[in-house]
Amino acid sequence: MSGPKTRGSTDRKRTRFRFAVVRDVPDTYDECVRTTNERVDVERARGQHDEYCRGLQELGLQLIRISADDAYPDCVFVEDPAIVVGDRAIVGRLGVRTREGEERAVRRALVPYKRVADIEPPARLEGGDVLQIGNRILVGLSKRTNSAGAAQLRALLPKGHEVVPIRIRGALHLKSVCAYLGGDRVLFRPGHFDGRILGGLETLVVPEAEPRAANCLAVGDRVMMPVGYPKTRTLLEDSGFDVVEVSITEFEKGGGGVSCLSIRF
Repeated sequence: MSGPKTRGSTDRKRTRFRFAVVRDVPDTYDECVRTTNERVDVERARGQHDEYCRGLQELGLQLIRISADDAYPDCVFVEDPAIVVGDRAIVGRLGVRTREGEERAVRRALVPYKRVADIEPPARLEGGDVLQIGNRILVGLSKRTNSAGAAQLRALLPKGHEVVPIRIRGALHLKSVCAYLGGDRVLFRPGHFDGRILGGLETLVVPEAEPRAANCLAVGDRVMMPVGYPKTRTLLEDSGFDVVEVSITEFEKGGGGVSCLSIRF
C-alpha cells in the first residue's frame, strides 16, 4: 500500500466518518457474480482485503467486522446490503438472487449503532447506487436498483433529505462512476448519467483511460483509491487531497471498487 502524499490543502468541508463495516472474504469468493472469465484468486483477495482494512484504519476509521459466509460468494461487497444516512440505517434488497440473504448479518451489525428500517418488495435498492451529498441523496436506477427502491428510501429518511433518482447507463452502480469528495466536489466519469444533475458542484473528471478510478473513498482531506491510476492520483493530489492507494485487483474482477468493501458512518 502506498503511503499518503501531500500536495497542498484546502479549507472546504470534508466528509467525516468514525466507523467502517467490513466483511471477510468467503472461501467461495471465486464464484462471485462477474461479467468476465478472469480467474479470481481467493487467497490474494484476502491479502488485498487485509490491506484495504489497514487503509481504512490509516484513514482513522474503527472497523466493525462481519464474518464471511460461504453461502454468499459476493458478501465481501458489504456496501450493497445497507445505506446509512444520519441516525438511520436502511437495509436494502439486493438485485441479484444469489445475494439475497447477505443483508441479515449486515443488519445485525448495524442495530447497535443506528435506527434500522427495511426496504420491502417489490423494491430493489443497493448501497452502491446511493450517493449522499449533504442532504441530497442521489439514487442510481440501474440493473440492481429500481424506482420503487428510491421511493421507499425517500419515505424512510428523516425530513430535510432530498432523494433524486438518476438513470444509469453502462455501469454497474452509480458509485462505479461518481464519488463524493466532500464540500462541493465530486469525482466523475462522464457518459453514464445525465451530468446536469451535478449542477452547482465542482466536478473532477476521471481520465478516459482510467475508468475504474472513479470509485474512490474520501474521509476528511484524504482519499483512498485503487492503485494503478496515476493520472487520477495526480488529479486528486493537485486538488489538495492526500491519497492512500490500495490494490483491489481481485475485487475489480467481481465488478467492485474501493467503496464497495465497506459501509462508512
